[in-house]
Amino acid sequence: MADDLASNARPFWVVVTLCGVAVTALAYLATGAWAARTAVRTRDRFESTSGIWTA
Repeated sequence: MADDLASNARPFWVVVTLCGVAVTALAYLATGAWAARTAVRTRDRFESTSGIWTA
């Protein structure tokens, strides 16, 4: 019975591992230099007095 449990649980652990990798990648993207530049551009757009958003 223990052998069946271990072999049947393997797909679950693969999914959990892939989810962990995805969360780590998203955290890296959300806190990196690219995210900081995007935040500055967005702030500048909101603070624009002309009412026209620039790219």
